[in-house]
Amino acid sequence: GSAFIQLVCCTINNILKTHTYGDIKTTLFKTLKMEPIRYGNDSTKYSQPLVIDNLLQSLNFIDFVQTLTVFNLDISSDEVHYFPDSVRFVTCGSNGIGIFKTTSSEFQQLDIPGGVTHITNCAVFRDGSKVAGCALDGRILIWQFYDSWEIQFNSTNWKEPLPTSKVHRIIFHPLFQSHIAMCHSNGSSTIILLHNEIIRIQTWKSHNEAVLDIIYAPNGSKLASCGLDRFVKIWKVEGTPIAQPTLLDTHSYHTSAVLSIKWTPNGRYLLSISQGSNTVCCYDTDHRNLVWSCTHSATRISVHDNGQLVAIGGGSQITLLQVNNGESIRSLPVPRPKGLINIVNLEFGGNKLFTSWSDRKHREYDVEKTIRSNTLADQFSSLVYNPTPTHR
Repeated sequence: GSAFIQLVCCTINNILKTHTYGDIKTTLFKTLKMEPIRYGNDSTKYSQPLVIDNLLQSLNFIDFVQTLTVFNLDISSDEVHYFPDSVRFVTCGSNGIGIFKTTSSEFQQLDIPGGVTHITNCAVFRDGSKVAGCALDGRILIWQFYDSWEIQFNSTNWKEPLPTSKVHRIIFHPLFQSHIAMCHSNGSSTIILLHNEIIRIQTWKSHNEAVLDIIYAPNGSKLASCGLDRFVKIWKVEGTPIAQPTLLDTHSYHTSAVLSIKWTPNGRYLLSISQGSNTVCCYDTDHRNLVWSCTHSATRISVHDNGQLVAIGGGSQITLLQVNNGESIRSLPVPRPKGLINIVNLEFGGNKLFTSWSDRKHREYDVEKTIRSNTLADQFSSLVYNPTPTHR
């Protein structure tokens, strides 16, 4: 009756944003005192299962929570990046680097030279043909992919010594797989040109303190960098052999270290996050002004290919925001296993959001269904039925 519906809706509304379908269903059974009835040793049935299932399904909730797919990883994940096919991802850590295929749960450890164990950073070229990794001792390693599993390790003869300070990020140029950029803990940034196993290096002092992230603009004409000094800087890069980048713009809308930055697909807006001040900023690089800022605790950020949606993750929380105004769309349900888990990385791939976690699990969300389910709480509230005396 109406009292039952009201109790169900209120219960769902209270736990919607932080729990999965299984959690909600279990809570409903406990709240409504629907005791399990056991049939044999291998199954459990409930006295009124269809009532709750039909209600949740009518609200599209089952459709949303089933978009979460979980895979277990056999390697520690300091860094995770995804291939363009949205089927494979590369992950690296203290025990090496490997490729995981989500369609079959296959995992392949990549060959690494002797003496190298810890791979601190990795990157994938935009067509998936190459993977770059950075060893703890500063060496850059390149793997060539001929298909999804046939891989060749390319040893490289260094023409010049590489910077010996810790590398915080390594990235490919969006157009040329022979160009690699990386940033370092000593405040410098480096661009490497690979050509017939001959390396040309351009290193420059980009920040006063450690550079924590670096990323090319979509057309490859600019680089953005950020660091412990609270600054976000934009550089002009051009020329082969590589000329030293020219500083175009600097902004300091953060009051603490800037951890991560991302361009929108059109190359106009630059999004950045700082953990100490828990600030997310959107900067217009054409007009050189701050578009919006909001408060969220986050360490990772990714922008959807449509340029309208941004995902931020920090600790054990993921939030979807609108790019044009920074308004929150919703928080994604995150499992609550025993012990604390933290997000390692998140990236959009088509209509999926790929996430990796400190418990060595990889979780995928269907973004389209998530956004479509955004009005669930409103739907629940509108279903609460308050009968009139006549209907009682």
